[in-house]
Amino acid sequence: MNDYKLGLAGLRGLAACLVMLSHMALYNMLPSFPILGFGVIGVMLFFVLSGFLMGSLYLSKPANFSSVSGFVNKRFARVYPLYFVVLVLFGTAYGLSGFEIFTHLVFLDGQYVFWTVLVEVKFYGLFIILWLALQGRSERTQFITLLALYLACMFLPQMDKGSLLQNLQIFVLGMMIAVSGHRIEDRFGYYLPIGLLSLVGISSYALILHIDNMNSVYRIVPVQILMALLVLAATKPINWLTKPIAWNWVLKLGDWSFGIYLLHIPILKLFLALAISWELYLWTMVIPATILIVYLSKTSYDLLERPARKYLVRV
Repeated sequence: MNDYKLGLAGLRGLAACLVMLSHMALYNMLPSFPILGFGVIGVMLFFVLSGFLMGSLYLSKPANFSSVSGFVNKRFARVYPLYFVVLVLFGTAYGLSGFEIFTHLVFLDGQYVFWTVLVEVKFYGLFIILWLALQGRSERTQFITLLALYLACMFLPQMDKGSLLQNLQIFVLGMMIAVSGHRIEDRFGYYLPIGLLSLVGISSYALILHIDNMNSVYRIVPVQILMALLVLAATKPINWLTKPIAWNWVLKLGDWSFGIYLLHIPILKLFLALAISWELYLWTMVIPATILIVYLSKTSYDLLERPARKYLVRV
C-alpha cells in the first residue's frame, strides 16, 4: 500500500472513532465538552475522503459504459452488504419501524447514522454526471469547474442534513484535492499533526456556538477548508511526524471503519441499559463497549464486508 493510501486509511479509522466518541458523550458515558462536537468533524472527514477517492480513482479514466458500470458495482459492493445486514438485524434497536427499515433499504430515507449513507449514495449518482462532464478536460478546467460548483453550493440556503445539496461542497473539496493536490509539495504532510490537534478546537467551537443546530457546522467555510487540508496532508508521504497514522492497528481501524460507524449505536445502547440496570457509573461502560464495537466490526469485515465485496465485484 502506497503512502497516500496509508494516510487516508488511518484518517478514515480516526473519523469513525470520532463519531463513536461523540455518541458516547451523547449518552453521558464521556464528558459532553468538547467530545460531543467530534461527530460533525468525523462525518465531514468521511465526506472529504469520499470526494477525494472518487476523484483520484475515476476522473482520469474515460467515462464509458464499462467504467461507469464498474464504478456502480464497486460502490454497491462497498456499501450495501453491511448496510443491509445492520438494518435488518439492528433496525429496531435504532428505533426504526418495519416500514422505515424498508425505506432505508431502498435509500428513500436516512435517519440516525444512516443519513450519511443516503447522502453518500446520492453523491455517487451525481459524481457519474460530473465524471461525464469532466472527462477529457484539462486539469485546470476540472479544478475551475469544481471550484465554481463549490461556490454555487455555498450560496444555497441551509437545508436538511440529509440533502446532498447541504453537503455537496464538502465532497467537492475532496475532488478538488484529487485534481490538483499533487501540485502541493510533499512537505505539506508535516502539517498533519497540527491539523489533527486542531480537531479538538473545532469540535469545541462547533459545540459552543452551534449546540442548538449542529447541522449548520457543515456550512462553515473555515471548518470545511481545514477538513480538506487535513485530507490533503494525509495524502503526502508518511514522515516521522505522521508515522502514528500509519501504525498497523490504526490502519485496521480504517478497514473496520464502516462497521464501527454502523454498529456502535446499538452496542452503546446495550451497555447503557446494562449500566442503568446494574447501577454502575456510565463511564465504566466505555472500555467494554469499545472492545465489543471493534471486535464486531472486525468480524463483520472479515466474514461479510470483504468476502461480499470480492464476490460482487467478480460477478
